[in-house]
Amino acid sequence: MSSRRTSRFAAIHKCHPSEVLKPLCAGPCCKANQAAVVDEKKRKEAPEDYARQLKKKLYDAQAKKRDELAEARGIDPGKKHLLETAEKARPATV
Repeated sequence: MSSRRTSRFAAIHKCHPSEVLKPLCAGPCCKANQAAVVDEKKRKEAPEDYARQLKKKLYDAQAKKRDELAEARGIDPGKKHLLETAEKARPATV
């Protein structure tokens, strides 16, 4: 009788059709889905905070990439400001 019960409640995994789902699947696809659910929940609960976090994450990624490129070119990260053009370095006057 117990085998009937397990087979009755067993479901086939979407990403791995040969595997039967366990109650708490620990596969990479399920982890990605859980992360997406949490991400969507954050986005719906506080859209301003979520947008701010995305902008910060994008800025940090771009800054890291700029630092890596400068280091690859042999430029000291502390002296990057010397490479800026005069227009970028000088604030715009109105």
